[in-house]
Amino acid sequence: MWKERMEKKGSLEIYKASKQEIRKENFYDNHKAPPPSYQSLFGQVREVHKTSNGVLDFLRSVILLLLGTLGCSILVGVTVIIPVSMIVIGCVWVYRAYPPDYTNIESPAYCDRTLYLFAFGLVTAGLLSLGLVAACLCCLTLFSLLSSKD
Repeated sequence: MWKERMEKKGSLEIYKASKQEIRKENFYDNHKAPPPSYQSLFGQVREVHKTSNGVLDFLRSVILLLLGTLGCSILVGVTVIIPVSMIVIGCVWVYRAYPPDYTNIESPAYCDRTLYLFAFGLVTAGLLSLGLVAACLCCLTLFSLLSSKD
């Protein structure tokens, strides 16, 4: 039945219909549901071009389509890359200067004692917290694997 529906409709109509069906029911828990349509992005853009009412409507629809497919992935990537890069840069800056020169202002290794100890403590505490969270997640995973009945 789903194959006949897919052959009769355009890719954009199938995408919109399946999106509404997913919202109506818990799609992933329904094992009798038809498989998702795997229409290409090119096919969806062609369908948008056919149904658009001018250039501005076409551009708006294509932008919304691209944001729906790529936008979430890009946003997740950026929100992961920025904190990880900040941690790496902070570690390089703080740990490369260890031990700093607290007394000689003209020394290239000079650091203000309070500022350096604050940065060192903050980066170290952050890394320890990250390690503790990772260890807890590993323990929870092992516990769930060992306690499962399957």
